[in-house]
Amino acid sequence: MSGRDTVTLGQTLAAAREARGLTIDEVASRLRLGKHRVAALEEDRIGLIVAPVFVKGYLRQLAPLYGLKYEDLLARFDRDTKRTAAPAQPIPSIENLRNGRRVLRIGVWIALIVFFGFLVARMGGESIVRYVEPRWDALLSVVERMRSDTGEPES
Repeated sequence: MSGRDTVTLGQTLAAAREARGLTIDEVASRLRLGKHRVAALEEDRIGLIVAPVFVKGYLRQLAPLYGLKYEDLLARFDRDTKRTAAPAQPIPSIENLRNGRRVLRIGVWIALIVFFGFLVARMGGESIVRYVEPRWDALLSVVERMRSDTGEPES
């Protein structure tokens, strides 16, 4: 490996910018990029910020401004990203999603049970019965009226 091979894309971009007498602010302004993106490119952190397709677009814009060949920058980017590429994350399977929904359903049921348990404890057993009993009678009377309207026999 020669000394030229150890120079990263970010170092190449920083050296070219400085050779042109440009600041990061000037480059960001001319290319309408955020300063943090230009700095991240020069610090070899851009792959952590945006997708590679955007990096390639930034390099296409930077190449003429810095007097560099786009193909050379692209080759260096590809080389650098292959060297530091993170392993791909697996895509969650349908089964994992189903398990997540199942856990959510169980959590909702537990929350409801806890909530109603709190109500029973707070109101006391007798007051719950007094609250529910009149409504139960009203519900039964509605069911009886419906049966009589439809002609169903009462059980």
